[in-house]
Amino acid sequence: MKNEADSLYGSLIRGACFGTCPIDELKIYNSGYVTYKGTRFVDNIGYFSAWIDEYVMTQLSNGAKELGVDKMKDKYDGSVTDLASVKISITMDGQRKE
Repeated sequence: MKNEADSLYGSLIRGACFGTCPIDELKIYNSGYVTYKGTRFVDNIGYFSAWIDEYVMTQLSNGAKELGVDKMKDKYDGSVTDLASVKISITMDGQRKE
């Protein structure tokens, strides 16, 4: 079970549209604890959790650095009526990017 003091490293949340867009949520914590909630139009419906090791966490962090996440705006926001919403967030060096 996840430590309650563990902080969120990153998340990917996909929301509904007027069609069959996937609706799910993936959260990765700094400890390597991962949760997934599949709601609609995905292969796995329900709530799942797992652990990823330190190597995978390091690879995620290195990938984010290579993409220049630390130089991006803190938040990008836009809305279009019938497009699925996708919200990606990551916290690096104490800064949250969304």
